[in-house]
Amino acid sequence: MNGTIDEPAVYGRALTAAQVERHHGVGAGTVTPNKPPTAAFSSSCDQLACTFDGSGSADSDGTVASYDWDFGDGKAGTGAKPAHTYSAAGDHTVRLKVTDDDGATDEIVHTVTVRSTTLAADAFERTVASGGFGTADTGGAWTAVGTPSALSVSDGVGKIAHAAPQAGAGAYLTGVSSKDTDVGLAFSVDKDLTGNGLYFGVAGRRIGGVGDYRARVRLRPSGGVSLMLTRNSSTNAETVVTAEQAVSGLTYAPGQKLRVRFQVTGGSPTTLKAKVWADGTTEPGWQINGSDSTDGFQVAGGVGLRTYLAGNATNTPISLSVDNFSAIEVIE
Repeated sequence: MNGTIDEPAVYGRALTAAQVERHHGVGAGTVTPNKPPTAAFSSSCDQLACTFDGSGSADSDGTVASYDWDFGDGKAGTGAKPAHTYSAAGDHTVRLKVTDDDGATDEIVHTVTVRSTTLAADAFERTVASGGFGTADTGGAWTAVGTPSALSVSDGVGKIAHAAPQAGAGAYLTGVSSKDTDVGLAFSVDKDLTGNGLYFGVAGRRIGGVGDYRARVRLRPSGGVSLMLTRNSSTNAETVVTAEQAVSGLTYAPGQKLRVRFQVTGGSPTTLKAKVWADGTTEPGWQINGSDSTDGFQVAGGVGLRTYLAGNATNTPISLSVDNFSAIEVIE
C-alpha cells in the first residue's frame, strides 16, 4: 500500500461492497456526501381521534425510507399517514423521526391538542325569569326538580333560591346519556351559612326512575368545605358511598366561586372521583373516591345538580349560583 492514512474510521461490522465503493467515491471527490432528510408533519383531530400526515417530509438526494412516530402518550406508530386515538384530552407532545434511504435521520416535534366529546355545556348567557334553567348551550333542555319556581337564569348564571330552611331544588339534562362522564362547574352562594350549612350535589350519572350518583359539597358555617360521594334514589333518599371528608385548606366566602369536578366511570363497580377547589387557583388531584355496584345504576345516564339548605339555617333567603357547567365523555 502506498500513501498515507488520514482520519481512520472504525466500524462495528464489515461494510458492504456498495458502502466501500461509496466511501471511496466520497474520498476521491466523485460522490456527493448524503444529505439528511427533513422531517415535517401536520395533524387533524376530531375529539380524541387524530390523523397525522408526515408526507411533507423530504429527502433532497433520495427518498424517505421510514417514518417513526411517538404520539406523546406512551404509544408509537409507523408509516407516513398514521391514525391514533387518545384516551384523554389535553396537550400531547408528538415526535416524528424520518430516516432516508442512506440511513440519515431527522426529527420534528409538535404539540397536538385533543379534546373529549362534549356531552353538555352551559354558560347560562340567557334570561329565564323562573321555573327552570331553560335550554343548555349543548345537551338539551334542563328538567327542573324539587321546587321549579326556585330556579332562574340571569346575569350569566343559573340561580337556585332557598326561601326557607329545608328548601332545595335542582335540574338535570336528561337528554345526555353517558356511562363514563366527567362533570365540571363553578358555583357560589350569596351569604354566610348557618346551622348545618348548605348541601350542593353534582350528579354524574342520572338514570330516570332509578336515581343518580352525586359528589356532594357541603358549605359549613365555619367557612369550611366538605366532600361526600352518595347514591341517591329517584325519591332523593341518600346512601353514602364515601363518608364526608373536610377539604384541607379550602374555605369559602359569600360571592367566592368554587369549582367542582366529578367523574363517574365504568360499571359493576362504578368508580367515583371528585374534587373541589377555589376558582382561579391550581386544580388539585382527586380528593375523594369510591365505588358502587348497585343494580340499576350500572348503565348510562344524564347529568345535573341539586341543592338542599339545612333545616336549622337561620338567615334565609339564600341564593346559589352556578356557571360554566360542562360534561365530557371519559375514554377509558
